[in-house]
Amino acid sequence: MNTNPFYDEKKQQYYDGLNPYLLKKINGSWQTVLDVGCGAGNLGAALEDRGITVYGIEAFPEAAQKAETKLSHVLCGDIESAVLPYNDEQFDCILFGDVLEHLVDPWSVLKKLRPYLKKDGTVLTCVPNVGHMSVVLSF
Repeated sequence: MNTNPFYDEKKQQYYDGLNPYLLKKINGSWQTVLDVGCGAGNLGAALEDRGITVYGIEAFPEAAQKAETKLSHVLCGDIESAVLPYNDEQFDCILFGDVLEHLVDPWSVLKKLRPYLKKDGTVLTCVPNVGHMSVVLSF
């Protein structure tokens, strides 16, 4: 579990969101997706509605508990230290929606997850633009 108090201060909307940019990039032929940092599972639920089986990983228990009601499987834990129960080449896609920038060692996480991605699989990630006006004005 993440014990960083910064995340306790985040609005609940942070965990309940659905990233429309990632949703637009989803391939309709995919059968299984791993959503790292799945939050409350809203993006995954939209994929499940399309017939895609979604597995989620979420570090924050309250969000993971919500995601469990929407996704096929949810692992509550820190992706950097969690022991993963997945099979080799299980996923067509691994999603990182605004997650990689929060990790201590994102390259290690990508290497850790590589065996679970199919040979022709895809990694989709979204990283915030720290130069965006909304970020700059918030300081």
